[in-house]
Amino acid sequence: MQGSAVRRIVRDAFNLRLLFTLPVAVLTYFISARLSVFFHEEMLTPLFKLASLLIIAVSFNELAGLMVLGLKAFKALFVMRFAMLVLKVSLVFLAARLALGPMGVLAGYITAAALPAIGVLALLFSYRAEGERQGTTHTYEFSKLIKLSSYLAVSGASVTIYSLLDKLMLGYFKGAIDVGLYSMARNMVETSLFPTFALIMTLRPALAQSFTSHRLERSSYLINRSIRSSFVYSMVVAVVFFTLSRPLMVGLFGPAFAPSARLLVLFLPLIVMRCVGAVILPGLIAADRAGSYAILTSIGAILNFAFNYFFIPIWGAGGAVAATLLSYLPIELIGFVILVRAIPGSWSFGIVRLMAGSFAVSALFAVLFRLSRLNPTNLVEAVAYGTILVVVLFASFIVLKIISKEEIDSLFRPLIFWSR
Repeated sequence: MQGSAVRRIVRDAFNLRLLFTLPVAVLTYFISARLSVFFHEEMLTPLFKLASLLIIAVSFNELAGLMVLGLKAFKALFVMRFAMLVLKVSLVFLAARLALGPMGVLAGYITAAALPAIGVLALLFSYRAEGERQGTTHTYEFSKLIKLSSYLAVSGASVTIYSLLDKLMLGYFKGAIDVGLYSMARNMVETSLFPTFALIMTLRPALAQSFTSHRLERSSYLINRSIRSSFVYSMVVAVVFFTLSRPLMVGLFGPAFAPSARLLVLFLPLIVMRCVGAVILPGLIAADRAGSYAILTSIGAILNFAFNYFFIPIWGAGGAVAATLLSYLPIELIGFVILVRAIPGSWSFGIVRLMAGSFAVSALFAVLFRLSRLNPTNLVEAVAYGTILVVVLFASFIVLKIISKEEIDSLFRPLIFWSR
């Protein structure tokens, strides 16, 4: 793509992002006092005001990452994410050491998101393709960008709503203890999904390119293989969390978070759904079905609110888990049906065989581990047992020909930024 086209797309995307982000940030700042009253904590007012800057920083950090991804500059994306990670860990550690409190931690989050975004966007605004001459121009269909951006904005907002709504409603109906226990279990789930998300980051441009060039066979192959790899990975994570949830939670966060182990086990179906569902979004976007995904995620957000409203007062954090599962399931099922119709061949008997085989093997190992009564007493032992389980499970999948070495390699290769 010509540099002039990239610069124009970056400029238009930046303006669109600013149009939607700035009002939300300003609104958050001015209603911060009301939000504090709503949660019965007046001390939250300065945090909500500072959070308005976090909204802007995170929004444009996401924009920068998506732009780099669109250019297939995966190494640059790795550097950007890695810089954000190093900054966040360093600044949060510094805030804790200096006893700066929540304000210091939040300021660290803002800085960690803002600095990499500013650097990347500055480079994108001055982007010039190799061999490009001064004054060259390139046009693109702006109306299509607006349409796709609107769909993604709706779906992104909906996903954010049902990702955060459970914690907000837990805080409103129950209290800080339930929010903390639930958040730790949910964070463990999100952290465990990073290899799948790395795979999807490389899948998006590949799918878009194959579909627009009318290579449906290639598109269905990419989706099929991604689902296979993601499902197998989710089974491995599920076994580790099912067998070692308590020593992992206690070892990482202390005895006070032992109840989070039960919530982590309840979250296991979500890990499977998220791993498989992560393939659906890039597939629908590539197949020009982003509007369908936006509608589905909006319905999911509404269902999540309704289920949380009824379940949390009765079951607390467990109710929030149930609400998340029940609101996510229809999105995944309907979305996958739409994807299969748009890209025939995305679903095959081979996937069914793989799912059944990997589930049976995983369940067998989980039961055998429980029957062995192995009980790690600290985090080091838990990590050691978990590592052994992962190696044995993947080896069993290969021996039983449930998955190939190449498929396992394709799952973990995106995590190595220097790989081709």
